[in-house]
Amino acid sequence: TTAWFEWGTTKSFGAETTHVNVGAGIGSATLAATISGLTYPGTYYYRTVAQSAAGTSKGITRTIRTVAPPT
Repeated sequence: TTAWFEWGTTKSFGAETTHVNVGAGIGSATLAATISGLTYPGTYYYRTVAQSAAGTSKGITRTIRTVAPPT
């Protein structure tokens, strides 16, 4: 199974992280990725995606908001 994050400034996403092998079988796995180039203020949408021989599963769309750093 491989997994990755889809993300972007709309619910159409538009970007994705590197696909990572998270193993085989039934159970949970940890997925982490670093993204850069986010701007503020901004709203970004993201979700996890996993794909195996059995098919593709897309997670719930979530939102994160960026704010200006304190001065």
